[in-house]
Amino acid sequence: SEKHWRNAQHWRQDSLTLFSGPNGETAVSYRVRFDDEDLARQLAVALRNVTERSLTVHRSGAEIEILAADDPSVLVDWKTDPKNCE
Repeated sequence: SEKHWRNAQHWRQDSLTLFSGPNGETAVSYRVRFDDEDLARQLAVALRNVTERSLTVHRSGAEIEILAADDPSVLVDWKTDPKNCE
């Protein structure tokens, strides 16, 4: 839709990182940076409402981070620092 296309124009940067632990656990971090803090807030809320997947969503300003893991307990103590996304 036209609205989604306009929203996509605010996308500035993204980063995908995969993690593998010593016992075979796997996690993924996907960070997306926008030039519009309100759009990031709306997307973070929408992603938190996704029920068919176990996702953890953090937002800091105009940046969101989406976390997922094969073992959800891996994400319980996950510490994220938005300054490390440069």
